Formats: sequence, C-alpha cells, structure tokens
Amino acid sequence: NGSVTVSVSFFVPKTHSPYQWYGQEDVEEIHRKQRYLKSLINNRNISYHYHDGYTGYMEAAFARGDRRLSKVLVEAWKAGCKFDGWTEFFNYEAWL
Repeated sequence: NGSVTVSVSFFVPKTHSPYQWYGQEDVEEIHRKQRYLKSLINNRNISYHYHDGYTGYMEAAFARGDRRLSKVLVEAWKAGCKFDGWTEFFNYEAWL
C-alpha cells in the first residue's frame, strides 16, 4: 500500500510580483474551502496538509507592510508571540 500527501496553500499576494494587485480571499472563505477539500478525502492512505487562513492573512500583512508594522511586531512579541511561524505556536488573537 502506498500513501499520498496532499498539501494545499492559498494565494497570498506579494508586492513586486505580477499578482500584487489581486485580492486575497477572506479567512472564512479559505477555511470553508479547506473543510470542503478535507471532506473529499476518505482514504486513510491520503494525508491532507494545509496552511491556516490566519497565517496567510498575517503573511500578506507583513509582505505588504512598511516600517510602521514594526510597532505591531514588537507588541505581539511582548504579548508572547515568539515562534508564530510554526503552526503549533501561532496565536492569531495575540496579534490583534
């Protein structure tokens, strides 16, 4: 028996790219699509991995932000955000 890994990322617009002016889907829509894709997989030999919609939202904010965003970064660090690049440590509420 073989196994298959399905890994899904959603579009995050980045500056200085041909897609910089394209919009990003909202987090709720990303989560809806993630649930739908996961519901299609009913074989235990297929594993499904995805990036949370909130981390993509933060990625877009930092990709498009400027030096003023450093204040947000410092406040998040003070609130305990240290390893938020890792899914198991990411706390979206601390960034608000």
